[in-house]
Amino acid sequence: MSEVSAVVSPRDPREVLYKIAKELSQSAMTVSERACLVKSADGSKRMAMTGISSVNYPHSGIGQGSTLHKVSFRFIGDESDPMCRYHPTEDMAWALVDPRSKTVLFGPERGMLIRQRSEGIGSYILGQLIRLVNPGVSVGGFKVHEFKMPLSVEGVLPGDEQQINSLRCEAMLRRAGFYVSPVGAGLVVGARKALDLQSRWNLDKIWFMNPAQLAENASIWLSEGVESASSLIKTKDELRLAQDDLESARGELERERQALQRQQRDHDAQTESLKAQKQADEETIAALRAEVLQQDQKLVGVAQAVELPPVPPASTELSADAHPRILRVELGRSVMGFLWVVLAVVSAFAFMTLKQS
Repeated sequence: MSEVSAVVSPRDPREVLYKIAKELSQSAMTVSERACLVKSADGSKRMAMTGISSVNYPHSGIGQGSTLHKVSFRFIGDESDPMCRYHPTEDMAWALVDPRSKTVLFGPERGMLIRQRSEGIGSYILGQLIRLVNPGVSVGGFKVHEFKMPLSVEGVLPGDEQQINSLRCEAMLRRAGFYVSPVGAGLVVGARKALDLQSRWNLDKIWFMNPAQLAENASIWLSEGVESASSLIKTKDELRLAQDDLESARGELERERQALQRQQRDHDAQTESLKAQKQADEETIAALRAEVLQQDQKLVGVAQAVELPPVPPASTELSADAHPRILRVELGRSVMGFLWVVLAVVSAFAFMTLKQS
Protein backbone atom coordinates (compact mmCIF):
# COMPACT_ATOMS: atom_id res chain seq x y z
CA MET A 1 0.00 0.00 0.00
CA SER A 2 1.47 3.34 -0.99
CA GLU A 3 1.76 6.30 1.35
CA VAL A 4 -0.54 9.23 0.55
CA SER A 5 -0.33 12.49 2.46
CA ALA A 6 -3.27 13.67 4.53
CA VAL A 7 -5.44 16.38 3.01
CA VAL A 8 -6.60 19.49 4.85
CA SER A 9 -10.41 19.52 4.78
CA PRO A 10 -12.04 22.35 2.85
CA ARG A 11 -15.72 23.17 3.32
CA ASP A 12 -17.01 20.80 0.62
CA PRO A 13 -16.22 17.14 1.54
CA ARG A 14 -16.47 16.23 -2.14
CA GLU A 15 -13.46 18.43 -2.90
CA VAL A 16 -11.52 16.53 -0.26
CA LEU A 17 -12.50 13.24 -1.86
CA TYR A 18 -11.37 14.52 -5.29
CA LYS A 19 -7.97 15.42 -3.85
CA ILE A 20 -7.67 12.05 -2.13
CA ALA A 21 -8.63 10.23 -5.34
CA LYS A 22 -6.14 12.28 -7.37
CA GLU A 23 -3.28 11.45 -5.00
CA LEU A 24 -4.19 7.78 -4.86
CA SER A 25 -4.54 7.49 -8.67
CA GLN A 26 -1.06 8.95 -9.15
CA SER A 27 0.56 6.73 -6.54
CA ALA A 28 2.31 3.44 -7.24
CA MET A 29 -0.24 0.62 -7.28
CA THR A 30 -0.17 -3.08 -7.98
CA VAL A 31 -1.84 -3.76 -11.32
CA SER A 32 -3.54 -6.97 -12.30
CA GLU A 33 -4.36 -7.47 -15.94
CA ARG A 34 -7.14 -9.16 -17.82
CA ALA A 35 -7.05 -9.83 -21.56
CA CYS A 36 -9.75 -8.87 -24.01
CA LEU A 37 -10.25 -8.76 -27.76
CA VAL A 38 -11.24 -5.60 -29.62
CA LYS A 39 -13.02 -5.75 -32.98
CA SER A 40 -12.52 -2.69 -35.15
CA ALA A 41 -15.02 -1.25 -37.61
CA ASP A 42 -13.15 -2.85 -40.52
CA GLY A 43 -13.55 -6.32 -38.95
CA SER A 44 -9.96 -6.69 -37.79
CA LYS A 45 -9.30 -7.89 -34.24
CA ARG A 46 -6.66 -6.77 -31.81
CA MET A 47 -5.74 -8.06 -28.36
CA ALA A 48 -5.76 -5.64 -25.43
CA MET A 49 -5.23 -5.58 -21.69
CA THR A 50 -7.26 -4.09 -18.87
CA GLY A 51 -5.21 -2.91 -15.92
CA ILE A 52 -7.11 -3.14 -12.61
CA SER A 53 -5.85 -1.51 -9.40
CA SER A 54 -7.27 -0.91 -5.94
CA VAL A 55 -5.68 1.03 -3.07
CA ASN A 56 -6.92 2.15 0.38
CA TYR A 57 -6.59 5.60 1.93
CA PRO A 58 -4.86 5.07 5.31
CA HIS A 59 -5.25 8.50 6.94
CA SER A 60 -7.89 9.72 9.39
CA GLY A 61 -10.48 12.38 8.77
CA ILE A 62 -12.62 12.73 5.66
CA GLY A 63 -12.01 9.78 3.36
CA GLN A 64 -10.64 7.55 6.09
CA GLY A 65 -10.91 3.89 5.03
CA SER A 66 -11.96 4.80 1.47
CA THR A 67 -10.85 2.65 -1.47
CA LEU A 68 -9.87 3.84 -4.91
CA HIS A 69 -10.58 1.49 -7.82
CA LYS A 70 -8.85 2.29 -11.11
CA VAL A 71 -9.23 0.75 -14.57
CA SER A 72 -6.75 1.42 -17.39
CA PHE A 73 -6.66 0.16 -20.96
CA ARG A 74 -3.94 -0.57 -23.49
CA PHE A 75 -3.44 -2.65 -26.61
CA ILE A 76 -0.93 -5.51 -26.83
CA GLY A 77 2.00 -4.85 -29.13
CA ASP A 78 5.28 -3.06 -29.52
CA GLU A 79 5.80 -0.67 -26.60
CA SER A 80 7.11 1.93 -29.05
CA ASP A 81 3.44 2.37 -29.96
CA PRO A 82 1.87 4.74 -27.37
CA MET A 83 -1.41 2.82 -27.59
CA CYS A 84 0.42 -0.24 -26.21
CA ARG A 85 1.33 1.54 -22.96
CA TYR A 86 -0.88 2.58 -20.06
CA HIS A 87 -1.37 6.33 -19.96
CA PRO A 88 -1.64 8.16 -16.59
CA THR A 89 -4.58 10.35 -17.67
CA GLU A 90 -6.01 8.79 -20.85
CA ASP A 91 -7.92 5.54 -21.45
CA MET A 92 -8.58 5.28 -17.71
CA ALA A 93 -11.25 5.98 -15.07
CA TRP A 94 -11.48 5.64 -11.31
CA ALA A 95 -14.05 5.49 -8.51
CA LEU A 96 -13.50 6.32 -4.85
CA VAL A 97 -15.75 4.37 -2.46
CA ASP A 98 -16.03 6.11 0.95
CA PRO A 99 -17.66 3.82 3.58
CA ARG A 100 -17.93 6.58 6.20
CA SER A 101 -20.08 8.87 4.06
CA LYS A 102 -21.52 5.90 2.11
CA THR A 103 -20.82 7.64 -1.19
CA VAL A 104 -19.11 6.83 -4.47
CA LEU A 105 -17.18 9.48 -6.42
CA PHE A 106 -16.37 8.86 -10.10
CA GLY A 107 -13.49 10.46 -11.97
CA PRO A 108 -11.39 11.89 -13.50
CA GLU A 109 -13.16 15.15 -12.88
CA ARG A 110 -12.76 16.20 -16.53
CA GLY A 111 -14.05 12.87 -17.81
CA MET A 112 -12.47 10.01 -19.71
CA LEU A 113 -10.11 10.82 -22.55
CA ILE A 114 -10.21 7.97 -25.07
CA ARG A 115 -7.35 7.95 -27.54
CA GLN A 116 -8.98 5.60 -30.08
CA ARG A 117 -12.63 6.47 -30.39
CA SER A 118 -15.52 4.48 -31.95
CA GLU A 119 -14.10 1.17 -30.67
CA GLY A 120 -16.33 0.87 -27.57
CA ILE A 121 -13.35 1.38 -25.26
CA GLY A 122 -15.00 4.10 -23.15
CA SER A 123 -18.08 2.03 -22.25
CA TYR A 124 -15.84 -1.01 -21.65
CA ILE A 125 -13.68 0.89 -19.12
CA LEU A 126 -16.76 2.22 -17.34
CA GLY A 127 -18.30 -1.28 -17.25
CA GLN A 128 -15.15 -2.77 -15.70
CA LEU A 129 -15.07 0.04 -13.13
CA ILE A 130 -18.66 -0.60 -12.06
CA ARG A 131 -17.83 -4.32 -11.67
CA LEU A 132 -15.17 -3.34 -9.14
CA VAL A 133 -17.44 -0.91 -7.27
CA ASN A 134 -20.56 -3.07 -6.95
CA PRO A 135 -19.30 -5.55 -4.30
CA GLY A 136 -18.35 -2.73 -1.94
CA VAL A 137 -21.74 -0.99 -2.20
CA SER A 138 -23.99 -4.03 -2.09
CA VAL A 139 -25.24 -3.05 1.38
CA GLY A 140 -25.71 0.21 3.21
CA GLY A 141 -27.44 2.28 0.55
CA PHE A 142 -24.46 4.00 -1.04
CA LYS A 143 -25.14 7.14 -3.03
CA VAL A 144 -23.31 8.54 -6.04
CA HIS A 145 -21.91 12.06 -6.04
CA GLU A 146 -23.24 14.06 -8.93
CA PHE A 147 -20.78 15.43 -11.46
CA LYS A 148 -21.04 17.66 -14.49
CA MET A 149 -21.06 16.20 -17.96
CA PRO A 150 -17.36 16.23 -18.93
CA LEU A 151 -16.35 18.87 -21.48
CA SER A 152 -12.80 17.65 -21.96
CA VAL A 153 -13.32 17.21 -25.71
CA GLU A 154 -13.53 20.96 -26.19
CA GLY A 155 -10.45 22.07 -28.09
CA VAL A 156 -9.70 18.44 -29.02
CA LEU A 157 -12.53 17.63 -31.41
CA PRO A 158 -13.97 19.87 -34.15
CA GLY A 159 -17.18 21.67 -33.27
CA ASP A 160 -19.46 19.39 -35.30
CA GLU A 161 -17.97 16.26 -33.68
CA GLN A 162 -18.28 17.64 -30.14
CA GLN A 163 -22.08 17.44 -30.29
CA ILE A 164 -21.95 13.87 -31.63
CA ASN A 165 -19.47 12.89 -28.91
CA SER A 166 -21.68 14.47 -26.22
CA LEU A 167 -24.71 12.47 -27.39
CA ARG A 168 -22.71 9.23 -27.42
CA CYS A 169 -21.36 9.94 -23.93
CA GLU A 170 -24.86 10.63 -22.61
CA ALA A 171 -26.16 7.36 -24.12
CA MET A 172 -23.25 5.42 -22.56
CA LEU A 173 -23.96 6.85 -19.10
CA ARG A 174 -27.69 6.15 -19.33
CA ARG A 175 -27.03 2.52 -20.34
CA ALA A 176 -24.82 2.13 -17.26
CA GLY A 177 -27.66 3.30 -14.94
CA PHE A 178 -26.75 6.97 -14.47
CA TYR A 179 -29.27 9.74 -14.89
CA VAL A 180 -28.38 12.77 -17.02
CA SER A 181 -30.29 15.94 -16.11
CA PRO A 182 -30.09 19.44 -17.59
CA VAL A 183 -29.00 22.07 -15.07
CA GLY A 184 -28.58 25.58 -16.40
CA ALA A 185 -26.54 25.50 -19.58
CA GLY A 186 -25.02 22.08 -18.82
CA LEU A 187 -25.84 18.54 -17.77
CA VAL A 188 -25.45 16.85 -14.39
CA VAL A 189 -24.78 13.12 -14.07
CA GLY A 190 -25.58 10.99 -11.03
CA ALA A 191 -27.45 7.95 -9.70
CA ARG A 192 -30.13 7.61 -7.10
CA LYS A 193 -28.17 4.79 -5.51
CA ALA A 194 -24.98 2.98 -6.36
CA LEU A 195 -26.74 -0.35 -6.81
CA ASP A 196 -28.59 1.12 -9.81
CA LEU A 197 -25.36 1.08 -11.78
CA GLN A 198 -24.85 -1.83 -14.17
CA SER A 199 -21.72 -3.15 -15.83
CA ARG A 200 -22.58 -2.89 -19.54
CA TRP A 201 -20.60 -2.40 -22.72
CA ASN A 202 -20.82 -3.36 -26.38
CA LEU A 203 -20.10 -7.09 -26.43
CA ASP A 204 -19.99 -7.03 -30.24
CA LYS A 205 -16.89 -4.84 -30.07
CA ILE A 206 -15.03 -5.99 -26.93
CA TRP A 207 -15.19 -9.26 -25.04
CA PHE A 208 -13.21 -11.07 -22.37
CA MET A 209 -10.80 -13.85 -23.20
CA ASN A 210 -10.41 -16.95 -21.06
CA PRO A 211 -6.93 -18.51 -20.68
CA ALA A 212 -7.46 -20.93 -23.59
CA GLN A 213 -8.60 -18.11 -25.91
CA LEU A 214 -5.73 -15.95 -24.71
CA ALA A 215 -3.18 -18.70 -25.48
CA GLU A 216 -4.70 -19.35 -28.91
CA ASN A 217 -4.82 -15.69 -29.88
CA ALA A 218 -1.39 -15.07 -28.41
CA SER A 219 0.10 -17.77 -30.66
CA ILE A 220 -1.69 -16.27 -33.66
CA TRP A 221 -0.56 -12.82 -32.68
CA LEU A 222 2.99 -14.05 -32.18
CA SER A 223 2.94 -15.74 -35.60
CA GLU A 224 1.63 -12.59 -37.19
CA GLY A 225 4.25 -10.66 -35.27
CA VAL A 226 7.02 -12.91 -36.63
CA GLU A 227 5.63 -12.51 -40.15
CA SER A 228 5.40 -8.78 -39.61
CA ALA A 229 8.96 -8.74 -38.32
CA SER A 230 10.15 -10.72 -41.37
CA SER A 231 8.25 -8.37 -43.62
CA LEU A 232 9.76 -5.44 -41.79
CA ILE A 233 13.28 -6.85 -42.19
CA LYS A 234 12.63 -7.43 -45.90
CA THR A 235 11.30 -3.92 -46.25
CA LYS A 236 14.36 -2.54 -44.46
CA ASP A 237 16.64 -4.52 -46.80
CA GLU A 238 14.76 -3.23 -49.82
CA LEU A 239 14.98 0.27 -48.44
CA ARG A 240 18.73 -0.12 -47.89
CA LEU A 241 19.19 -1.34 -51.47
CA ALA A 242 17.10 1.55 -52.73
CA GLN A 243 19.25 3.94 -50.72
CA ASP A 244 22.40 2.36 -52.19
CA ASP A 245 20.97 2.79 -55.70
CA LEU A 246 20.12 6.37 -54.89
CA GLU A 247 23.63 7.07 -53.63
CA SER A 248 25.07 5.44 -56.76
CA ALA A 249 22.82 7.55 -58.96
CA ARG A 250 23.85 10.64 -57.05
CA GLY A 251 27.53 9.76 -57.57
CA GLU A 252 26.99 9.22 -61.28
CA LEU A 253 25.12 12.49 -61.53
CA GLU A 254 27.95 14.28 -59.74
CA ARG A 255 30.51 12.79 -62.14
CA GLU A 256 28.41 13.87 -65.13
CA ARG A 257 28.12 17.34 -63.67
CA GLN A 258 31.89 17.60 -63.18
CA ALA A 259 32.47 16.38 -66.76
CA LEU A 260 30.08 19.01 -68.08
CA GLN A 261 31.91 21.64 -66.06
CA ARG A 262 35.24 20.54 -67.54
CA GLN A 263 33.77 20.65 -71.05
CA GLN A 264 32.40 24.10 -70.38
CA ARG A 265 35.79 25.31 -69.15
CA ASP A 266 37.52 23.87 -72.25
CA HIS A 267 34.92 25.47 -74.51
CA ASP A 268 35.39 28.83 -72.78
CA ALA A 269 39.19 28.55 -73.13
CA GLN A 270 38.89 27.71 -76.85
CA THR A 271 36.51 30.61 -77.36
CA GLU A 272 38.92 33.00 -75.69
CA SER A 273 41.80 31.61 -77.77
CA LEU A 274 39.83 32.06 -80.99
CA LYS A 275 38.91 35.61 -80.00
CA ALA A 276 42.57 36.41 -79.34
CA GLN A 277 43.62 34.81 -82.67
CA LYS A 278 40.94 36.74 -84.52
CA GLN A 279 42.06 39.99 -82.96
CA ALA A 280 45.70 39.23 -83.87
CA ASP A 281 44.67 38.40 -87.45
CA GLU A 282 42.69 41.62 -87.72
CA GLU A 283 45.68 43.60 -86.47
CA THR A 284 48.00 41.85 -88.99
CA ILE A 285 45.58 42.54 -91.86
CA ALA A 286 45.31 46.17 -90.84
CA ALA A 287 49.12 46.47 -90.78
CA LEU A 288 49.40 44.82 -94.21
CA ARG A 289 46.76 47.13 -95.63
CA ALA A 290 48.63 50.12 -94.30
CA GLU A 291 51.88 48.77 -95.77
CA VAL A 292 50.28 48.14 -99.16
CA LEU A 293 48.80 51.64 -99.18
CA GLN A 294 52.21 53.09 -98.40
CA GLN A 295 53.87 51.05 -101.16
CA ASP A 296 51.12 52.07 -103.61
CA GLN A 297 51.89 55.67 -102.89
CA LYS A 298 55.61 55.04 -103.46
CA LEU A 299 54.85 53.21 -106.72
CA VAL A 300 52.84 56.16 -108.01
CA GLY A 301 55.74 58.43 -107.19
CA VAL A 302 58.20 56.17 -109.04
CA ALA A 303 55.95 55.94 -112.10
CA GLN A 304 55.75 59.70 -112.28
CA ALA A 305 59.55 59.97 -112.03
CA VAL A 306 60.14 57.70 -115.04
CA GLU A 307 60.70 59.79 -118.26
CA LEU A 308 59.79 58.14 -121.58
CA PRO A 309 61.64 59.16 -124.87
CA PRO A 310 59.61 61.26 -127.28
CA VAL A 311 57.72 59.39 -129.99
CA PRO A 312 58.23 60.75 -133.58
CA PRO A 313 55.14 61.57 -135.54
CA ALA A 314 53.77 58.74 -137.50
CA SER A 315 54.60 58.73 -141.23
CA THR A 316 51.87 58.09 -143.67
CA GLU A 317 54.34 56.35 -145.94
CA LEU A 318 56.49 53.52 -145.06
CA SER A 319 59.66 52.55 -146.84
CA ALA A 320 60.21 49.09 -147.99
CA ASP A 321 62.77 48.50 -145.37
CA ALA A 322 60.83 50.17 -142.61
CA HIS A 323 60.24 48.11 -139.49
CA PRO A 324 57.67 48.57 -136.68
CA ARG A 325 59.02 50.55 -133.77
CA ILE A 326 59.17 48.84 -130.37
CA LEU A 327 58.94 50.92 -127.19
CA ARG A 328 61.51 49.83 -124.63
CA VAL A 329 61.66 51.22 -121.15
CA GLU A 330 64.71 50.39 -119.12
CA LEU A 331 64.39 50.56 -115.33
CA GLY A 332 67.18 50.78 -112.85
CA ARG A 333 68.10 47.97 -110.42
CA SER A 334 66.65 49.80 -107.39
CA VAL A 335 63.30 50.34 -109.13
CA MET A 336 63.07 46.65 -110.06
CA GLY A 337 63.75 45.59 -106.45
CA PHE A 338 61.05 47.88 -105.21
CA LEU A 339 58.55 46.46 -107.69
CA TRP A 340 59.33 42.91 -106.51
CA VAL A 341 58.65 43.99 -102.88
CA VAL A 342 55.30 45.49 -103.87
CA LEU A 343 54.38 42.28 -105.69
CA ALA A 344 55.21 40.20 -102.57
CA VAL A 345 53.11 42.45 -100.28
CA VAL A 346 50.11 42.27 -102.62
CA SER A 347 50.39 38.48 -102.76
CA ALA A 348 50.54 38.23 -98.96
CA PHE A 349 47.51 40.50 -98.61
CA ALA A 350 45.55 38.37 -101.06
CA PHE A 351 46.50 35.22 -99.14
CA MET A 352 45.42 36.61 -95.74
CA THR A 353 42.12 37.82 -97.21
CA LEU A 354 41.48 34.36 -98.61
CA LYS A 355 42.29 32.74 -95.19
CA GLN A 356 39.94 35.10 -93.32
CA SER A 357 37.05 34.28 -95.61
